[in-house]
Amino acid sequence: MERKYGLFDDKKFLKQKYEREKLTLVQIAELCNVSRNTIVNRMKKFEIPIRNWKGGYREGRFLHPWKKNKKLCLEQNNYKCVKCGATKKENYNMELDVHHIIPFRCFKNYKDAHNIKNLIALCKKCHFIEESKKSIRETTIGNDCKVWNYVNIYEAEIGRHTNIASFVEIQNGVKIGNDCVIQSHTFIAGNTTIGNNVFIGPGTMICNCKEPRAHNDNWICSPVIIEDNVSIGAGCVILPGVKIGKGSMLGAGAVITKNVGNNEVVVGNPAKVIR
Repeated sequence: MERKYGLFDDKKFLKQKYEREKLTLVQIAELCNVSRNTIVNRMKKFEIPIRNWKGGYREGRFLHPWKKNKKLCLEQNNYKCVKCGATKKENYNMELDVHHIIPFRCFKNYKDAHNIKNLIALCKKCHFIEESKKSIRETTIGNDCKVWNYVNIYEAEIGRHTNIASFVEIQNGVKIGNDCVIQSHTFIAGNTTIGNNVFIGPGTMICNCKEPRAHNDNWICSPVIIEDNVSIGAGCVILPGVKIGKGSMLGAGAVITKNVGNNEVVVGNPAKVIR
């Protein structure tokens, strides 16, 4: 008989969820759709030390409306994996998983995390792939956000209706408002503040250190502030400590070395006001 495949068979996955993201054994078991004892046995097999957990989320995190919405999600997806089309029978005669597009730990209210719009049906193999595509930890994400694949976000705050494309890195202390669009391959350095309705084009780099060194004991953070309704063209570089005023527009490839006033249009390297 062919061996059953599961997320719990991957040592790297277990270490990331248990040691980096600080999930409990019960949480990992629920994520993998197996028993807690199965996770314990795999942890022992992979020689991952099991801690005495004293924290964690409230016990009701997978109660109402999780059970109702889980069933509804499977029904809406016709009991098929939305990625590969595998059915329950093809999926080693096991139940399909219901995957949170944005991890439930990123929500202040677990009912928002279990919203049917945030759930998709996946087979075990596709579930493992999706869980491996992005790393989000200690981050608060508002309702109706979209976070695509291969995104790293940690210790940040993101508002409502914000769209974050693939290959984006958002570092600790970053605050992003509502209704923003952040396109692919963008880097947002720590402690950056971004207002509402901000568009950031692909390949934008936002820096926060005026004297970068590989090893610097006297490192000083000079965060960037981007106010509401700003549009940033593709490939812009915003240097540390700069403030971008409301309604301004940065042309593609601009290098922003000093503050930009409200409603100004700047282009070039270094950027200059043209309107």
